[in-house]
Amino acid sequence: LDLDLELPLRRIDDAKIKGRYTFEANQIGFVPGLPPATGVQGVLDFTEKMVNAPDVRGSFLGLPMELKATSEPGVVNIKATGGFTSQALRRHFGLPLFDQISGSSSWLADVKVRGKNADFLVTSSLQGLSSSLPQPFNKSAGEAMPWRLEKSTLAGSNPARESVTLSLGKVLEGQLVRRQQNGKSVVERGVIGVGQSVQMPDKGLNVFITQDKLDLDQWQRLFDKGLDKEPASAQGVAAASSFPVDLVAVQSQELTALGRSFGEVSLRLRPDGNRWRVMVAAKEAVGEFSWDGSGQGMVTADLKRLHLPSGQSQEPDTGLLQSLPSMDIRIGDFTIGARRLGRVELKAENAGRGWNMRQILVDNPDGRLTGNGLWVTGNTNRTQLDFDMKVNDSGGLLGRLGYPGAIKGGTAALKGKLAWHGAPTAFDPATLSGNLELEAAKGQFSKVDPGVGKLLGLLSLQSVTRRLTLDFRDIFSDGFAYDSITGRMRVDNGLMTTEDDLRIDGPAGRVLMNGTVDLKGEGQNLLVTVQPEVGGVASLGAAVAINPVVGAAALVAQNLLKNPLNKAFGFRYKVTGSWSEPVVEKVSGEESAKPEAAKENGAK
Repeated sequence: LDLDLELPLRRIDDAKIKGRYTFEANQIGFVPGLPPATGVQGVLDFTEKMVNAPDVRGSFLGLPMELKATSEPGVVNIKATGGFTSQALRRHFGLPLFDQISGSSSWLADVKVRGKNADFLVTSSLQGLSSSLPQPFNKSAGEAMPWRLEKSTLAGSNPARESVTLSLGKVLEGQLVRRQQNGKSVVERGVIGVGQSVQMPDKGLNVFITQDKLDLDQWQRLFDKGLDKEPASAQGVAAASSFPVDLVAVQSQELTALGRSFGEVSLRLRPDGNRWRVMVAAKEAVGEFSWDGSGQGMVTADLKRLHLPSGQSQEPDTGLLQSLPSMDIRIGDFTIGARRLGRVELKAENAGRGWNMRQILVDNPDGRLTGNGLWVTGNTNRTQLDFDMKVNDSGGLLGRLGYPGAIKGGTAALKGKLAWHGAPTAFDPATLSGNLELEAAKGQFSKVDPGVGKLLGLLSLQSVTRRLTLDFRDIFSDGFAYDSITGRMRVDNGLMTTEDDLRIDGPAGRVLMNGTVDLKGEGQNLLVTVQPEVGGVASLGAAVAINPVVGAAALVAQNLLKNPLNKAFGFRYKVTGSWSEPVVEKVSGEESAKPEAAKENGAK
């Protein structure tokens, strides 16, 4: 530093100063939160009236920088040019956002210093920089996305306030009004808009996001990557996250969260102590929920409606499943695909490598399910469920589950322990394992295509009767009515086996099934016994009319000997092949293979 002072002691106000500061490999800090310029070289000349720095050079954010300073009465003007690299940004800030940026770009800065206040404007085209951030912040290296940051002092404000405006092409714009308080910058009010124009609120900081498509899962994965990283500049990270937000409003035609897509979404988020309260209105969901981020997190929800697409078509990311929070959820009307489940309540907690569903309730006018389960995440994505279901209307419940008209009426009780690969909402019969116990009463199978009705078509035997040599159309033509169905089954990786006979009793006959059913390949290997009810009034009436003595004897024998005629006219068949095109082989009952033979034997 070369310094020349003239200090007239009797006229101190006329003091004069003249100096030259020579930079030699210096380091200069400009703005808190940004790295300093290094290797600075140049000369700064100054007097009591002017400043002049014709050529100051150095390195800033990984690239060369040039600075020129001039002055006019009351103002010092600084113009600077330089650039930055993605590596320098990543190294200094340590934020996961910068992992998605590569390349380099240039910038221009215009600074005006008045007294203790410095106003500035920094711009960049961002050309040369590529971004793989989620929409709308992704861009190629050759694409321009003009960036502008401006700070100005608000005239006449006391205490001194400043306005900061930011814009990024047509993607983002924002404005903040802040003041200095106890050495810190405090935001009084502000607004940030992504994809829309915004207006400054009277108080608080509001964020508005409007996007045709918004993928929250991508953003979640992005920030999760940075949880274990130690940023190079804690001050820079703090500066990026120190804004107290009062409202976040989101509008999106298609929003993705937890592997699901939601349409026509409107979200309004407000802070409530340590929680965020969220109002949601979407094509698939309406209601309110809250989020507490402490620990593993806690979601409390009260939704009037939640409609999700079929879980089979879209698997959530297993990495996201490991970070699922605890939940206390009530849904008034819950639908998955074509399955209208009705009222659903769930209480669950994150158990590290799994998600413990302590209480499950599904309730609708046709039935009620209670149970508990475990969703194991990580390398093994598997759901376990222990349940007990009471059915008021079997036909109505099957209609809710996507099989309308498969059964008319009926009640049932079904309980079991099951497990399958995938999420709880992505039920997969092909990987199913466990056991089931069924008791049903007073229903009727309808004419369903087994290709659509699946197991229901198999139970109704409609496909089998097309292959039988004995004509059972009088039993099954209008749908097999049943008084009861009982059975116990075990399932091993999609292969269902009867533990004893699956028994279907009805006024037209009895059906016994034993064997295996392939839920994955939709095939079967069953032994089916059909015992038509030939001992009733209608069947014996003809015998009485032909020969009253024989008919009366048959009636007495039928009642005293526990339906021997049913067993005499029963047939056993081996059923293999696919559900829609079964292969039927007769195992017994050769003497009664034809209807005429059956009538003749019955008369005898």
